[in-house]
Amino acid sequence: MGSALSLRVFWWERMRRGAALLLAVVLGNLTGEAREFAILAAGAQRLPECELRTAEGTVLRSSQLLTGQPVVLVPFYSRCPHTCSLLMIGWSELARRLRGENAKWVSISFDPRESDADLQQYARRWGLTTWLLLRGDSGVVAAMLEALGISVRWDSVAGVYEHPNVAAVLTPTGRLSRLIFGIRPEEGQVRLALWEAQREAADVGIVRGFLLRCFRFDAQQQRYVLDWSFLVQVWGGLAFVCSLLLWMLWEVRRKPAPAPLGTGVDTGGRSAG
Repeated sequence: MGSALSLRVFWWERMRRGAALLLAVVLGNLTGEAREFAILAAGAQRLPECELRTAEGTVLRSSQLLTGQPVVLVPFYSRCPHTCSLLMIGWSELARRLRGENAKWVSISFDPRESDADLQQYARRWGLTTWLLLRGDSGVVAAMLEALGISVRWDSVAGVYEHPNVAAVLTPTGRLSRLIFGIRPEEGQVRLALWEAQREAADVGIVRGFLLRCFRFDAQQQRYVLDWSFLVQVWGGLAFVCSLLLWMLWEVRRKPAPAPLGTGVDTGGRSAG
């Protein structure tokens, strides 16, 4: 009897801890600890303060880009003979598919030869109607991009800029959250990056938070991949919770049903009646 009771207490404690673990890993995305997870590769890199100009000629401070939502910043130059057009096509199509996401879409030219008319023509050509196009002095823009980990260099021999095909995802306060490389960004990857950046300012909810926690950013592959260790923990927690429910059901069913009134046995051992 004693050993059976000890075994029951042991399994009860294991199940209780499993349920607590499951609750922690699922709802932990809404805690301050999870917010530290949001910025994995940023360090101290953030958008520096500088003066820019819009395609309409309006002077704009870089800090004015920060309006409480993530910012997707895509560097380009309209005279690019190679990949800039493909880059902007890919990102403009993706921005249309992600229209419901809370994000600001910005493209900035690092070519000082660009004029307001060049930016306006470029926006019409590639359908960048919902984008904010910016330009600035070459030194200013180059320094801003360098602060975000993006290097641009003028090749005087070839007469072109050497630049990576990349976009920077910034948090609502201007900190670099993620660099996304390639001319054909994947919708799922960008959506995760936006959710990750948004968590600096606000909770993203249980569902999005849980989905974010199921992925981690692989620096070598430069993409989000499934976090199998976390998924194993969740599976273990679910297994404990299911075991707990099954045990409770078994405990309820194994108890004998109470005897009907009038059919019991009196204290003297005679049948009642």
